[in-house]
Amino acid sequence: MSRLKTDGVKRTQAVVLISPQFTRHTKAALALDDDKVLTYFINNTDGRLITTVPHTPDEVLFTETMFDGLNQYLDIDFERATSSKASDIDFYSIVK
Repeated sequence: MSRLKTDGVKRTQAVVLISPQFTRHTKAALALDDDKVLTYFINNTDGRLITTVPHTPDEVLFTETMFDGLNQYLDIDFERATSSKASDIDFYSIVK
């Protein structure tokens, strides 16, 4: 993934996030039921099959604020899920 650095923060270029693969996933998730809600899960534990670490409170706040901000511009609502089994999008902090 292409990353930009600004003030020590890694940022992903938008072109990486806008792709046919992500578009298909979003359309499939929205087609699962009659509402226009995408759920997201922020993993805050470690110990999956991949090496993960909990997100910092600032990372969680950033993600929640981003989705709250998108709600007003898109005809899709974003809601935080309590488990990965109940979500359309999952966020993990992965250790290399």
